[in-house]
Amino acid sequence: MFELDESLKEKEGKAFTWLPGLKKSSLHAKTMVFDGEIMFVGSFNFDQRSLHINNEIGLVFHDSEIAGQATKNFEENVGKVAFEVEFSRKGGSENMHWVGGQGGPDVMMEQEPYATTKQKAIVGILKWLPIDSQL
Repeated sequence: MFELDESLKEKEGKAFTWLPGLKKSSLHAKTMVFDGEIMFVGSFNFDQRSLHINNEIGLVFHDSEIAGQATKNFEENVGKVAFEVEFSRKGGSENMHWVGGQGGPDVMMEQEPYATTKQKAIVGILKWLPIDSQL
């Protein structure tokens, strides 16, 4: 799993600005390639809400050439614009780590890059609420 490096907003300018009138929203797709043969592009989120309230859309390409080119482009460019998010278990708890991004491929961060103290506090409070079925 990868997450866009937020520091690129300042470096790239318009490429990452919000659409006019959509201050706090964004349009994005999920792209997956299976066995180098089939590619899915769509809006489906891998969570319980999207699974049960399926108002998502997607396209499936059964074309190894398209799937292969998408994989090649992703592998060649993802390290330039995103952190790789890794998960681990230590002492009975799950941990997330952000690797790479603008810090280089060998940099591992224990805290979410560019998250403010306020954002971390809000997430810390929200994770205790019994809202898993809504996410």
